[in-house]
Amino acid sequence: TAALAAALAFSLAVPSAGAATFTDMSGTYAWAAEYAEDLAAKGVVNGKGDGRFDPSGAVTAVEVFAFCARMLQLEGSVESAMETARGAEVKALLPSISSWAVPEVSVCLETGIVTLAELQSLCNSGNISKALAKEDLAMFVARAMQLENQAKSLSAYALDYTDSSSIRDNRKVYVYLLDSYGVVQGNDQKQFQPRSAVNRAVMATMISRAMKVMADQDIVIDLPDYSSYDWTAGTVASVTNNANGTVALTLNSEITGEAALTVPADVAVYLNNVGCTLEEVTDGRYAKVELDSRGTPTAIYLTTGLTTYTGTVTSVKDAQVAMTVNGSARTFALNRCTQVKGGNTA
Repeated sequence: TAALAAALAFSLAVPSAGAATFTDMSGTYAWAAEYAEDLAAKGVVNGKGDGRFDPSGAVTAVEVFAFCARMLQLEGSVESAMETARGAEVKALLPSISSWAVPEVSVCLETGIVTLAELQSLCNSGNISKALAKEDLAMFVARAMQLENQAKSLSAYALDYTDSSSIRDNRKVYVYLLDSYGVVQGNDQKQFQPRSAVNRAVMATMISRAMKVMADQDIVIDLPDYSSYDWTAGTVASVTNNANGTVALTLNSEITGEAALTVPADVAVYLNNVGCTLEEVTDGRYAKVELDSRGTPTAIYLTTGLTTYTGTVTSVKDAQVAMTVNGSARTFALNRCTQVKGGNTA
């Protein structure tokens, strides 16, 4: 067991970036060669240490988390802070053979790639060390791409794979999003094969394509708890173009009231974490505005709308608030940019 753990850790050890040409990517897996080499050049994946990539090798759930964490390309200081925050919790859950992945799984927890409940289920069932199904991979990759808000906002969408009915309902929206962005494609029979075990060739292909989409679409990873910017937030009440090219923006918040901002024309704008233009700042959308030291907006993070829940708070623990809403339990995540009002104090 110790030898196996060492071999696994070696094959997935954080690689140094650099060009790589793998010797086993011709023939059957030639289609995946460019993706494997792209990830090696970006420092996301290593080969097996002997010039091979092992494209047919199965990929376990914990290995998927390692790939997904690395595709974010976070700064080392941020990764270290995330491990400090969640490492002990992760280490207690993972089997000892997977202890090498504590840093990466910590990143996945902190960035929403996997929930604590999902990780607990995978570890308790032993599936953390087993090959992952393709439909599950789709969910984790989509979350790593910061598409969770898009997934939650979609109520109607269609898949044209011939085996779409075999995809679990709670995975379909992720497959749809990855298909829309060109991250996944069907086989020659237009099948997605949702329950097929993921191999390293498929994994490399999806991660490489996902990283290209993130770059092309200017997808941002907003990490409030690992940043220190000032901010204000609320529902967009009005947007007016000023003669000097700036934009007058008014936000309304039930917590902090009204805020009037002058927005530079070149401000960065993101809708559900995907880069867009100021034209997307429209009435009714929820906006969190990042401010510099002078109070000037430097970035606007938009969501398509708010859903309100009214109920009784049952606990506030570990950056989560638990509530009873209409007799049902609900849990909501909190972060540094959560607005709270107690009495008349925000």
